[in-house]
Amino acid sequence: CKLIKESGLKLFTFNMVGLPCETKKEMMNTYNLNKTIDPDNGVCTFFYPYKNTELYRICQEKDLLISEKGLVDITNYNTKPAIKMTKQQEKECIAIQNKLSNYLFNKNELSEIRDLPFGFKKYRKILLHWVKSLLRTMPYLHQLIRNMYVPLKQGFWRDTF
Repeated sequence: CKLIKESGLKLFTFNMVGLPCETKKEMMNTYNLNKTIDPDNGVCTFFYPYKNTELYRICQEKDLLISEKGLVDITNYNTKPAIKMTKQQEKECIAIQNKLSNYLFNKNELSEIRDLPFGFKKYRKILLHWVKSLLRTMPYLHQLIRNMYVPLKQGFWRDTF
């Protein structure tokens, strides 16, 4: 990572949490590793057990697979863990995934802002970053705004006033 950064390249990390038998400490190690290597950008997703893979077989052996319907209900790799966990494990896994995702989101946004020349675009990007950060850390506010947006998109407010 040091060589990549010293050469002037941007460092991107792809992270996964919620692996079979992964502990909270191991997930935090993933977070701390990212803090240490200081990537410019990255993502963090939940593990998903693909059929015919070694990890799928391990999940089968350890009875960690959720139902097919449960897997279909997971809309993307950021929805929730895709294997059986206790409520406490799931809560910890989601919290660490959110923490690492927010850290990487900020790294990406701040990297883009840093590279912009001073001017309107840079200040607009700073303002948008602040709003997005606020929405990411306050899911209830995000849901409130989203609930307001849907009627707007459907023309509800246009017809009302």
